[in-house]
Amino acid sequence: MGDKGKNHFDFGALRALGLITQAGLSFCVPLVLCILGASCLRSRFGLDQWIMLVGILLGLASGVSGFANVLRAMDRLSRPVPASPENQGSNSAQSGDQGMKGEDFHSG
Repeated sequence: MGDKGKNHFDFGALRALGLITQAGLSFCVPLVLCILGASCLRSRFGLDQWIMLVGILLGLASGVSGFANVLRAMDRLSRPVPASPENQGSNSAQSGDQGMKGEDFHSG
């Protein structure tokens, strides 16, 4: 009854797991979709093997781009917001957007 701290759960590990999962999926999903699309085009239109190479290369390029975007977002989230006169009067530091100017992640 006296130990209130025992029931506290640190969500840092779950957040890290979510970010790692998002990074992996942002690489794998475009690659798989481009390969499946190339396979569908090959079977439907009777194209040669070159379409599979195009699908693989396009999937790799889009997967690397998506992975890099997730890594940049993770880097932005990990940086603390510097204390400046702009941030003193705003509520952005408490709302969780951590200084991502120009991007509105809130719906209200």
